[in-house]
Amino acid sequence: MANESEYELSPEQLEANSSTGYLVFNGRPDLETAMPLTSPDFETDIRASTEAGAVNALAEAGLKYKSAKLEQWKFRVSGVNDHAVVKVWVPQES
Repeated sequence: MANESEYELSPEQLEANSSTGYLVFNGRPDLETAMPLTSPDFETDIRASTEAGAVNALAEAGLKYKSAKLEQWKFRVSGVNDHAVVKVWVPQES
């Protein structure tokens, strides 16, 4: 069963797989302040295909985590009265 988040993803953010990469969150998606990392201009979501890529993206954003885990989360979908289950990179505390 997937974890549930109140964060709302756009339909475009749902389109991910191992070849395009998965969204990298700045914290656990069930925390109020957590959201996907974006480029400095806030126009592009940061995605990673590997744990190393996710940890590197977090470090570039100034977040020091030693690891990240690819987890399944259930998100609300913006503009649609529905939910979707997607995999996202979640930073790990230890």
